[in-house]
Amino acid sequence: MGALAMPPMRFLQSVPVPPGNAIVADMELPVPQTIKIVDHAMARGVSQGAVAEIQVSGKPNLEIFKPENALANK
Repeated sequence: MGALAMPPMRFLQSVPVPPGNAIVADMELPVPQTIKIVDHAMARGVSQGAVAEIQVSGKPNLEIFKPENALANK
């Protein structure tokens, strides 16, 4: 059992998690993709490979994201 000290934050791409703290997250992932997660020390992700990946599978939702448009914007 536990309780959250703050009301939930919504519609965020980044969530602040100070050192020594933890997070409880509920994510809706409507588009198939690979999401990378790093800790507060980005240098560890670059130099030591401290990166996690979440593979989101499912049918593409073209109303939200069209992959061909992403390639055109590069």
